[in-house]
Amino acid sequence: MKIDDTSFAWQLVDILEPLHEQSLQLILVGGCSRSGKSTFSEKIAEEIRIRKYSATVLSMDSWIVDIDERPEKSSVYERYDGLQMVSDIRNLLKGQQVLIPSYDVKSRKRLLGSEQLVHVKPGYLILEGVLALAYDEFRQMACLSIFIEIDDFIRKGRFESFYYHKGLSSEEVAKVFSEREAEEVPAVKITRQNADVLFCNGQLIELARRI
Repeated sequence: MKIDDTSFAWQLVDILEPLHEQSLQLILVGGCSRSGKSTFSEKIAEEIRIRKYSATVLSMDSWIVDIDERPEKSSVYERYDGLQMVSDIRNLLKGQQVLIPSYDVKSRKRLLGSEQLVHVKPGYLILEGVLALAYDEFRQMACLSIFIEIDDFIRKGRFESFYYHKGLSSEEVAKVFSEREAEEVPAVKITRQNADVLFCNGQLIELARRI
């Protein structure tokens, strides 16, 4: 991201302190695909670790359903195993070990045998993904919800670059982008209303009720 997102991460983590001993808090980071969620989540995690707390970042993409197991005209919600995802995050927050699946962008399928056994230490669990702010269950469990937003033409360029790098052809990338714009993007943008903190093109433009 072009902005000084380290500075924003510092502000957010300063808001979160103090953390009660042995507790585990959930932070949600939502926004459209290629808006910078992963980068910003890692910045938050880095700043939390500087404060001597544990921080774990998980992507909702781990719970994407195989392409051949989805309806032909699947919605963004149908592309995720929502029930399993909510259950897994709830169990992680309880201190349990959870087997997290792995998803391959190019084949658009889960990688069998590549699951990861995850146990989150007391501190913060950061869940980032396009639907991070869409689930009531997550918002009820979270201590902070963040929505990242950038100009659509920048997002499109990042989207194309990402999928070209993953080996998709120009035709495949154009098809995926067109499908996302028609169905996924409107559904994701609606969730910005659920954010406690909103960033637009790298600028903090709203601090909502919890802060």
